[in-house]
Amino acid sequence: MNSQKLRLLSIFLGGAVVGALLTVLITVAVSKPAEIDDRERELGNSQIAGTTNEIQQDNGVLEEPHTPSSTQSMSNPSDNWNALIADDLDDRGQLSLLVQTALRLQDEYGIMSLGHIYDSLANPFVRDAVMIAVLYKAMQDGHQQTFEQAKSLEGEVRRWALHEIVRDWARSDAQETFKTVWQLESVDPEIRMLQRRAVWEWAESNPRAALSTLDTIPDNVRDFAEEKALLALAQFSPTEAIEYLPRLSGSKRESTLAMEIITHWTKLNPDASIAWAEQYNFSTEELRRKVVETAFRTYAREIPELAFRTAMRKPTHLIDGGMEAIVVEEIAKRDIDLAVQMLPHVRDDPTTIFNAYLNAGQEMARTHLEFDRAIELGTKIPIWKDDYYGRLAMHWASFHPVELLSRIESFPSNRRSHAALCLVTYNTATLVLSSMQVEQAKSYLDDSDRVKIRNLPKHYTNRASVTLGANHSNNNQD
Repeated sequence: MNSQKLRLLSIFLGGAVVGALLTVLITVAVSKPAEIDDRERELGNSQIAGTTNEIQQDNGVLEEPHTPSSTQSMSNPSDNWNALIADDLDDRGQLSLLVQTALRLQDEYGIMSLGHIYDSLANPFVRDAVMIAVLYKAMQDGHQQTFEQAKSLEGEVRRWALHEIVRDWARSDAQETFKTVWQLESVDPEIRMLQRRAVWEWAESNPRAALSTLDTIPDNVRDFAEEKALLALAQFSPTEAIEYLPRLSGSKRESTLAMEIITHWTKLNPDASIAWAEQYNFSTEELRRKVVETAFRTYAREIPELAFRTAMRKPTHLIDGGMEAIVVEEIAKRDIDLAVQMLPHVRDDPTTIFNAYLNAGQEMARTHLEFDRAIELGTKIPIWKDDYYGRLAMHWASFHPVELLSRIESFPSNRRSHAALCLVTYNTATLVLSSMQVEQAKSYLDDSDRVKIRNLPKHYTNRASVTLGANHSNNNQD
């Protein structure tokens, strides 16, 4: 089996680990099928469960496990399959045997064996792996033939098989795939989704061809195909995708494509991408701001120190301050110590200083769970300390309310009521806090904030957490 086929299998499975496992299994099963019968099963549970470990690579040559005699190989694959399903072994431990037996089922019953396989296996990982092996082997006889056979399947397995066939077929012969799929009765929603799948795969695998021949794509999915192709093109040739932006001006697709362009271009050439974002004639200034911000966030993930220095050279925005505050936030998600080191070096602008400190403090609490450190950082911010603690409490209450409640006394005394208000308010949606915890939070409310919670929904606690009986039922109300 050549390398192209092995890569195809990995794509089918949607994961490198699963793809690598099935590559080994199917190489063994298709090249030299190991037959299974009752005598082999009598070798013992330990040998069967360990079959996948017996497939080893020795000096580049795959060695298959014990293979029964030619007399044994004449056993009925249906009986073998049913015996494998009925045993007490975990199907994950005998995946190799399941694949080999499923391929013998296919030899006897064709692609219709997929229905039996789907109904037999409960573990979705094992089921998909075995079904992919069967479908992959079937497609060696041609996509068209396999597609026609799969149409005879029923239910969920039919939908799955048709989508998998189209997914691979459209990447190798898009026009023939379109021709076949569009001949189907399109009143069925599943068929319409199949049409979109065919277009999607072609647009993503060969975006230039799709964009140059959009007129050949049915008009009901033409815009969809164009968007998928443009997003795919932006990933490997962002400057080429820019040529299509003017025709999308003012639409939601302008923003979607611009974000994809700037994200991938910044990874290749941050200076050029940022310069483009600052100068390009976007439909709105708000979109330009978002694109520039996305560029600096990407830059910060790739080269944090250089991104910070570059942001410092950019002008200050009247509302948001300097862009370095955004860079600090992005760096803080991954390296909080580096972000803290940058705080004293942001430009001498109140908005920028406040945003940088707040962004770092919020990431300390949300991402790194360094709650005490986030509170301590508030003592170091040179301006607007009360606002820092107020905004930190709002952010913290939405992500880690229990931890905020346990540390509420660490907040400055004049900000504890606001922190408690955030806890009670957010809990109307999250229902994380128990009734007792809500009452504890309410004990920190001052008169002004206590008035604010009067109109909150009364179900602001999680009833599932109330386990002590009727005496506590009233704790669910204000």
